[in-house]
Amino acid sequence: MVITHIAAKASRELGLWPSAEAGADRLMAALDALIAQAKPDDRSRLEKVRDGLAGAGRDMVVSVAAAVLQKTGAIQYA
Repeated sequence: MVITHIAAKASRELGLWPSAEAGADRLMAALDALIAQAKPDDRSRLEKVRDGLAGAGRDMVVSVAAAVLQKTGAIQYA
């Protein structure tokens, strides 16, 4: 048997459905990864971006991620 489709409810239950919280976590992880590999000038700028987002608070980062996901159609709110 080959599974070719997973219902939205099943995707949410399995943690496969995009969420704003996961998007926020991925954004911060991506910034950390870029910082680790960046040249000194770029590293400083990336750290400012990361620190600014972190300073705004998790709720704000989640809101930004939700807006991005909603704009791309990855998630929709009723």
